[in-house]
Amino acid sequence: MCVYIYISIIFRLYIYIYNIIYIIIYIYILLFIFFGVHLKKMRFFLNLEITIIILLSVIILYFFFIYNKMYWILPLIAPILLHPLVEYTLSHHYSSFKDHPRKLYIQKNVVKGLSLAVMSPLILREAFNVLCRSIWNYHLLRQMTLAYGMIDGYSLVRFYDELSETTRIHHTIVSVFSLLNLFIVSDPWRQLMVFGGISTLTFPVNLYLGLRFLTDTNRLRRIATTIYVPAIFFNVWWQSWFVLLDPFYCMVVGLLLLDDCILLRHLLRQ
Repeated sequence: MCVYIYISIIFRLYIYIYNIIYIIIYIYILLFIFFGVHLKKMRFFLNLEITIIILLSVIILYFFFIYNKMYWILPLIAPILLHPLVEYTLSHHYSSFKDHPRKLYIQKNVVKGLSLAVMSPLILREAFNVLCRSIWNYHLLRQMTLAYGMIDGYSLVRFYDELSETTRIHHTIVSVFSLLNLFIVSDPWRQLMVFGGISTLTFPVNLYLGLRFLTDTNRLRRIATTIYVPAIFFNVWWQSWFVLLDPFYCMVVGLLLLDDCILLRHLLRQ
């Protein structure tokens, strides 16, 4: 019992520390994307544009997604607001973006990275209950899964020609599962929510995939790889307990991991 209490305290402390670091990284990423601001160039004063971006980020993060639990708004914000906003800001701050042959691919990955970044603290809040206590808050988890699925579904339809074959398969699985998940309450299929939750924490990977065409992203690539490697290993370990329960589930997990491994190989080769 004492060991369980210690583990619980450590896990919760980790979540608090992660959230603090996450907020700092999230705001810096926004500044980096929208204004080309690097840490070495930042000063102790902020202009009006940067101040507005920070305030809007905090409002969206805490009011919509944590305080009121309005997770359903994320799939609406992504295509309606984030795509036009990201397109405008990248065109304004990176001259090569406007006529870049992979413009849609860049835009899609930046938007997805920002969307997953917003969801990350929520994932950690439920991780302890699901992984350690086997308590599934289906109402919350289904909303977040649906948000994730709708974002991938939009990318699949809107940017189909920009995606690799394995990524198309990945997006298709996520989109279909996000709908079927409304009726899933047992193993092994509910464990795909764990897979998706871990994948959400790897949002720097999507940001790197987009921004690498516009600027030097070596530091971002190292951060993405550092997060991606343990995420893949955890998913392999966790899913290994469930893949033998259903051959079709094993195939689905295998296809998702294949896409992850191909992407990891690209990160390691750079």
